[in-house]
Amino acid sequence: MADTVGPHGPQRSDVVWRTGVSTVSPSQLRRKPRPERARRRYLDVAEQILSGLILDHHRAGDRLPDERTLADRCHAARSTVREALLALELAGIVEVRRGAGHYLTGVGLPGPNPPISSVTSAAPAELLRVRRLLEPEAAALATRAATPSELRRLQGLVERSATLASQDGDADLDAFLHLDLAFHRDLARMSSNLVLAGLVAQLVDAGQHPLWLLAHRVALRHPEARLAQVEEHQLVLDAMVAGRTEAAARSMAEHLGELSARLAAEPASRSAGRLNRSP
Repeated sequence: MADTVGPHGPQRSDVVWRTGVSTVSPSQLRRKPRPERARRRYLDVAEQILSGLILDHHRAGDRLPDERTLADRCHAARSTVREALLALELAGIVEVRRGAGHYLTGVGLPGPNPPISSVTSAAPAELLRVRRLLEPEAAALATRAATPSELRRLQGLVERSATLASQDGDADLDAFLHLDLAFHRDLARMSSNLVLAGLVAQLVDAGQHPLWLLAHRVALRHPEARLAQVEEHQLVLDAMVAGRTEAAARSMAEHLGELSARLAAEPASRSAGRLNRSP
């Protein structure tokens, strides 16, 4: 379907994933001006592909439709679909079997009985929007309630993240992402509000949110972005140690704002280079 222009920029129309059966309306990532938006199209298509597969109840080992079919379903150029598939491959969500196509690995896919209110198919931008509402309050509450040992545990997570931040290997990136999410989960747990802690844990759980994992991996592939992430965590923690509740909440809000901006930043240039060599 064609794009339309609304008061806040171009808006993508609903995409019919299975004609007459279900309609997928993937939420878009945070927008930049039109030139920047065009550079992020491949992530939108990755969202559409994965959302459609989830709604169709695909499982690990299932083969994805071919590029032409995906391009038709997503109303995208085949070159954009190739970029999207490579992003999914980099995230470990699909694997390429030479001469046989793309297959789901099962990473991040919902289990056989996902809850009705599951947010596994929500866009990263939507998850971040909710996190920006909840986590500053969690930081403020945790500043008042945290014990010295809990603060030391958070400091340990920050220091381990700093050690991995400048490493380029995929295993190091995976470890960094898990430490990053553990920081947010543990901080929310320190708020002593079980409901708030549970909501935050659900939102940051990479294993439950494949779209978030994909975008997070792409946004933090470069060491500079990971180092900035560590510095922002340290600012939150410093305010907590000092007992400054407002500063902790503000630093958390600023950190999530910066993360949102990183998600809307440059595409993986190395991926584009590989795709340009594709037939």
